[in-house]
Amino acid sequence: MGRGEAQIPVAVDGEALWPPTPVVWSMGPRALRVLLPHDRPGVPPPTPPVDPRRLLALAYGPAERTAAG
Repeated sequence: MGRGEAQIPVAVDGEALWPPTPVVWSMGPRALRVLLPHDRPGVPPPTPPVDPRRLLALAYGPAERTAAG
């Protein structure tokens, strides 16, 4: 959507609307939910979860093993 459009498509409570631009909304706290695709441009991929054992090994060095185990 470029600037200068007379209307833009929006969905409010499951209804499709075409409000005139500029769009001005007012709402209460936590009333808006915005859905965005995970693979949208400009967002880096999520980092994998951290393994606690690997984190401890990085922080304190590898654990020393004894002959018994």
